[in-house]
Amino acid sequence: MPENQRTILIIDDSVEDRETYRRYLLGDSKYNYTILEEEDGEKGLKLCRLVKVDAILLDFLLPDIDGLEFLKELKTGVDITNLPVVMLTGQGNEAIAVQAMKSGASDYLVKGNMTAESFRLAIQSVVEQTHLKKKLEQSEQRFRTSVENMLDCFGIYTSIRSSSGQIVDFLVEYVNRAACASNRMTAEEQIGKRLLELLPYYRETKLFDDYCLVVEGGEPLVKEVLVDADIFGNQHLPKTFDIRAAKLDDGVVVAWRDITAQKLAEAEIIKALDKEKELSSLRSRFISIASHDLRTPLTSILSAAECLEHYSYRWTEEKKLSYLHRIQASVKEMTALLNDVLLLATSEAGKIEFNPAPLDLIKFCRQLTEEMQLGAGEAHTINFISGTLPLAPANKSLSFPPPTSRGLKEGSVIACMDTKLLRHIFTNLLSNAIKYSPQGGSVYFKLTIEDGVAIFQVQDEGIGIPPQELPRVFESFHRGQNVGSIPGTGLGLSIVKTSCSLHGGTITVESELNKGASFTVCLPLNYQSKSRE
Repeated sequence: MPENQRTILIIDDSVEDRETYRRYLLGDSKYNYTILEEEDGEKGLKLCRLVKVDAILLDFLLPDIDGLEFLKELKTGVDITNLPVVMLTGQGNEAIAVQAMKSGASDYLVKGNMTAESFRLAIQSVVEQTHLKKKLEQSEQRFRTSVENMLDCFGIYTSIRSSSGQIVDFLVEYVNRAACASNRMTAEEQIGKRLLELLPYYRETKLFDDYCLVVEGGEPLVKEVLVDADIFGNQHLPKTFDIRAAKLDDGVVVAWRDITAQKLAEAEIIKALDKEKELSSLRSRFISIASHDLRTPLTSILSAAECLEHYSYRWTEEKKLSYLHRIQASVKEMTALLNDVLLLATSEAGKIEFNPAPLDLIKFCRQLTEEMQLGAGEAHTINFISGTLPLAPANKSLSFPPPTSRGLKEGSVIACMDTKLLRHIFTNLLSNAIKYSPQGGSVYFKLTIEDGVAIFQVQDEGIGIPPQELPRVFESFHRGQNVGSIPGTGLGLSIVKTSCSLHGGTITVESELNKGASFTVCLPLNYQSKSRE
C-alpha cells in the first residue's frame, strides 16, 4: 500500500454529516483516503471485522447503540482492538468527552465547532499516531523475537538506589530464553527480583561493581568472568563467560555467552603450539648434540684406522692393540648414543614395551652394583645398601648414615618389574653419579621397601645440579650449565623418567651445588599397566 494511502470508516446515521466528512477528507492534500460508510453501530462493527481500516469516525448517538457501547464492543472484538476512534457529537458536553476518552476514544470533536482544516488535522494526527504506534509495536516485536531467539544471553537490569543515591542492587526487568537456561531459572522466577538475591556470585566476581560503574560512568563493559562450578550444580569444570554491558537509562543492558568450550579449545591449541615449539627445540638440540657427539667418535675411529693402515708395520703388538681398543671404545660410544636416540624416539611415539616379570630386587641390585664397579675404576666406590634406613632429607646434607644389619640386607625381595627397563634406569643413574663425580668418591645405591613400594636412592658426592636447572633436569637434551667438558647428550634422564612412569612410579631429585645429587625412584612392587588390565 502507498505510504500516503489510508482507509477511514465513517459511522453516522446522518447522510448530510457523512457527506460533509467525505468532502473534508477528499480535500486533504497529505493523504489519499479510501472512505467507507455505515449508518449504525452493529453494521460498523461487522465491517471492521471484514476490512482493515486505519481510523473510525464515530457519531456518539447512533440508532442502535451509543458511542460508549460501540467502544466497549470494539475492545472485545476479534482482530479489531486498538483501532483509533474519533468521537463526533453535536453536543459540546465535557463530561461525555471525558467519558469517551476514558473508554478508548483517540479524540473528541464537536460537529458545530469544527472547520474543514481542524477536522483534517485531527484525523491526520490520529492516523499518524496510530501508524507510529504500529511501527513501534512491530519494531518491539521484531526486537523481542530476535532477542528471545538469539543464542547469546540477554538481560535488562534497572538500578535500585538507597536514600543517598547509591546503587545497592539491580532489578531484573527482562531476560531472554538463553539467559533463563544459563541462570537455570524461568523468566517468572527472575523478572521483578533483585539481581544479587538471585545470583550472589555477581558480588563475588565483581560484576555488580562493574555494572555500577557502567551506570554511573556510562562506559561500556567488556569482560571475561570465571565462575566457580558449584554455582551451576557441582559441575566438574568452572565456567567462563564473555560479558558485555552498556548503560540503558538508569540501568544496564547485558549480553553474555558461555565461552568455556572456546577457552578450553584455546588452551589445547596453545598447548599444542607449545608442544610443537618444544619438539622444534628438541630437534635443534638433537642436531647440535648428535653432530658433535657422533663426529667426535667417528673422527677418533678414522684417525686410529689410518694410523693402523700406515704405521702398524713399525708398531709393537701392544701399541696396535691400544689403537684397536680406541676404535672399540668409540664404536661403543656411538652405539650408546644411537641407542639413546632410538629409545627416545620409541618413547616419544609411546611404543616402549613394558614386560614385567618376577625378579629378586636384592640380587638384581647387587649384580648391577658389581658390574658398574668394574667399569668405574679405583677412583669411585659404589656402595649398595638394603634396609630400612631413612632417606636423605631435602635441602640438607646428602650423605647416608652407616649401613645397618636390620631389614633387607640378607633377605630377598620378589617384585614384578621389567628387568630391561629397570637396568636402563639404574645403569643411567649410576653412570651419571660416576661421570659427574670427576674427582672420584663414593656413590650410594640404596633400596628400602615401604607399603608395597620399592624405594631406590642413587646418591653421589659430585658437582651437583644448579638450583635453577632442577626443574628441567628430566627434559630431553637438557644439560646443566656446570657440566663443562663432561660428555653427554642429555637424553638419559628423560628416558629414565619414562621408564619409571611405565612402572607406575616416580623419580625425584635433590641436589646441592658441589655437594652431589640424590635421585629417588619409587616403584610399586607389582604394577600392571593399564594396557594389560
